[in-house]
Amino acid sequence: MATTLRRGDDCSPNIIIQGDDEFIFTKDLDGISTDCVRGRVGIQNGIHAWKIYWNAASRDPYSIIGVATKDTPLHSDEVGVLVGGDNCSWGWDVQSTMLYHNSHPDQGAIYPQFMEHSVRLVVPNEIAMLLNMNEGTLSYYVKGCYLGVAFKGLAGLKLYPIINVTSQHTQVRMEYLGSLP
Repeated sequence: MATTLRRGDDCSPNIIIQGDDEFIFTKDLDGISTDCVRGRVGIQNGIHAWKIYWNAASRDPYSIIGVATKDTPLHSDEVGVLVGGDNCSWGWDVQSTMLYHNSHPDQGAIYPQFMEHSVRLVVPNEIAMLLNMNEGTLSYYVKGCYLGVAFKGLAGLKLYPIINVTSQHTQVRMEYLGSLP
């Protein structure tokens, strides 16, 4: 049975983390806020993959999956974009399918880029995220389909997987799948 714990350095105070090898977290708050949880291990080289399970029915605006440096804030008393809202984080909003980096809400680019502006991808419950620090890129997969490079220019940084949550009582699971040199 997984132990329930809070990690203030790696998550908002409104987040409860469960598990060791993978993390399962719940936003435990009735109220308006944006809360993030960040992985403990920073990545500087190699190719790394994570699987994220986030029930599509429990997503709200700004359900963002991405990477960040340690400088990205983990909590705001307003609903919005923390992951991708500064120059230290990059993320994909799996509800709106917008990419965010140093962006304001609703100012991101549509992803995947091959989609027409009038058509949006319906993102399933399970998403894979691939961080290739050898090439400095971040990409995503859904249902085994590669969606293309979402972000470039990440080489030389120390990045952590991170999730941005605005929904109340939402549970998300992120599992580290492994790495290649």
